[in-house]
Amino acid sequence: MLAVGLGLGHALGVGNYLGLFWKAVLWAAIALVALWLVVYIRLVKPWLMTKKPFLVEEVRPERGDVWTLALRRSA
Repeated sequence: MLAVGLGLGHALGVGNYLGLFWKAVLWAAIALVALWLVVYIRLVKPWLMTKKPFLVEEVRPERGDVWTLALRRSA
């Protein structure tokens, strides 16, 4: 993320590649969406998952190296 952020900052600062305003806005929006996705996946989603924990009721072996987990929502 740091490399992408620094690269975007460099591209915006130099201005050769993102000289047009709409290009700069587009790339900044893409970078913000990517940053939000990282924050959501690494921080927000795990925090939300603690609100709805599940318990493993059963573990069944299937064919090959496959296992089936039976989950139950805890109260």
